[in-house]
Amino acid sequence: MKNNTRVIKGLVIGKFYPPHRGHEYLIRHASKNCDSLVVVVCDLPSQKIPASLRVRMLKKIFPKINIISVPDIGK
Repeated sequence: MKNNTRVIKGLVIGKFYPPHRGHEYLIRHASKNCDSLVVVVCDLPSQKIPASLRVRMLKKIFPKINIISVPDIGK
């Protein structure tokens, strides 16, 4: 049975370290099933690819989606 309920707000969280086709599929699928989507890129200072670059990469692919970075509280 297919669920036809549309979500108003969606959230995808990840490191996207680096962004790849699987991430693109996830974001595309999420954006098709909600009215508004936020993608959160988690950032650790020790990561070699800065979150700012990963956000720019994702914004180039998904210019209409709100993509932000936040500090990662992991170790």
